[in-house]
Amino acid sequence: NTLITIAAFALLCLITYVLFVYGKTLVRLLGQSAMNVMTRMMGLILAVIGAQMLIAGVQGAFPGLK
Repeated sequence: NTLITIAAFALLCLITYVLFVYGKTLVRLLGQSAMNVMTRMMGLILAVIGAQMLIAGVQGAFPGLK
């Protein structure tokens, strides 16, 4: 179980490194339109995570609201 977690983290680190190193090339290949779509999707995901954290915080502060 721990080995799987470490391997997944290492893979994530490798993917992140490759994306940082080849970021300019990737942006050029994808084009501005695809980058706009990805930016909006990431913004939506961030908003959903924030809303979920807000809901969890309110439920933790007021357990009777569940």
